[in-house]
Amino acid sequence: MKYSSIALPFILSLALSAPLAAAEPGWTFQASFGGAQSLRSRLTIRQDGFQDLRLNAHWETKPFTEPIYYSARLGRWSRRGGWELELIHHKLYLQNRPPEVEHLEVSHGYNLVTVNRGWDLGPVLLRAGAGPVVAHVEGAVRGRRIDTGGYKVTGPALQVGVEKRLTLRERWLLGIEGKISAARAVIPVPGGELDAPNYAGHLLVNLGYRWGG
Repeated sequence: MKYSSIALPFILSLALSAPLAAAEPGWTFQASFGGAQSLRSRLTIRQDGFQDLRLNAHWETKPFTEPIYYSARLGRWSRRGGWELELIHHKLYLQNRPPEVEHLEVSHGYNLVTVNRGWDLGPVLLRAGAGPVVAHVEGAVRGRRIDTGGYKVTGPALQVGVEKRLTLRERWLLGIEGKISAARAVIPVPGGELDAPNYAGHLLVNLGYRWGG
């Protein structure tokens, strides 16, 4: 992940100068940008009329290549904790393509849609969530297009995150968050399927707003 030489010092200066924000009762909405690093994982490509193709996949995120990596999160908090609905627009580009794979990416979304439970631990917020992977594949294998033609619910996802949340001005919030995710996606494609699990670490900068009580 690469942040610009202007943006990173600005974010760090805000983080050092802003007071910590407790998880006050009410609603929050956060939009987040950043990136992710995926561990190598076993990718299996199944096509009718061919032997299964298996490889130890090296995925890149390319967070600032359109469509960009982002997260959006709506939460409802009380003194006892919070519940959230989150979309992480995760992306995967296969880097170690074998000769049979001309092109393969899940760039319009290896989307993680999770319901999270959150806890205010004082200096940080802790959250854990679960939900489905909603994926959209583009590529060509053995001369055949394997585009899904839309979004498919393809399997389960889990995430755990830790966020340092700060008050910028009244109801505006800035958060710096690290999280890990684990997901399994079996994606139907024309004439076969992709079995593409993913395990990743994420780093995000969150801008949020809170209201209500």
